[in-house]
Amino acid sequence: MGLVLLFSGCDNQTTNGCSDSGLKLVDYNVYPLEKIYQGDIVAFAFWLENKGSSTAGNVKVDFFDTPGFDVTRLECQENPSGGKECNLGEILSEEGCLGEMRQVKTELRARGSGDNTVSFAVIYNYHGNSLLSFGIWEKNSKNQYGNKRIGSTYGPVKVEINPGFLMSRIVDDRKQTTTEWVEEGQRFTVNINVRESGNFGQSSSKTSISNFKVKLNYLEPIADGKCDFILSGEYLVPKESIEVPTKKPLKCDLKANDNIGQEWITGGIEVDYDYEYSFVKQQTFKINTE
Repeated sequence: MGLVLLFSGCDNQTTNGCSDSGLKLVDYNVYPLEKIYQGDIVAFAFWLENKGSSTAGNVKVDFFDTPGFDVTRLECQENPSGGKECNLGEILSEEGCLGEMRQVKTELRARGSGDNTVSFAVIYNYHGNSLLSFGIWEKNSKNQYGNKRIGSTYGPVKVEINPGFLMSRIVDDRKQTTTEWVEEGQRFTVNINVRESGNFGQSSSKTSISNFKVKLNYLEPIADGKCDFILSGEYLVPKESIEVPTKKPLKCDLKANDNIGQEWITGGIEVDYDYEYSFVKQQTFKINTE
């Protein structure tokens, strides 16, 4: 199934139903919330809906911290399991991001007293893609022009390719037009940032990036330049592991191809990456002894 990308630049449209939440908690119900006594059963019921562009793989729900409660029942749609961890397998993304939904139900029995906070984590694997494309013009051509095109998949982790290196035409020493491009042989530095796109109501989140690779179209690293990536086959891969969010941009000195052989072509930078994402949801209860 193809990935859904959000583009800006020439296009400024979004896809109905899509969200950067990735897996989203839907119809989250907890009962009772008040007047809980020792020995009472407290129930959680919610759905996980895939609102992003990628299939969510190895989906798990883990009630990892339940002080004052014992987990007595944990049920997953089509995948019942015992203990505190529930395995849901894959949750697919559908066209228009109207993805699959899976339900989780659990029951806990109160045994403590006072305020107690139940915490559970939703953990899954996801895929992302970001693209920046632009025109590369033959050197010394007249009337150079072009519009950049920025695209990214929907998901909780975003890669941003800064287009600040693109040339812009100056109109009257004050304004710049929206036309942006590079010339053949032009040297520049690209900056790439990785960030989480929002917490969507959860208490905390964690990301682990893998298989991060950069593809260049009609561009190449400068031999004597600085770069936080190394060549691996046809891709650039990071020299070190990536923290999310990145504390400073990943940089690389690049050059547009010297002889494009025509008036202009479309060049670009594309980033593919996989990641494990997890978020924590918490619910606090007051357990009465009498």
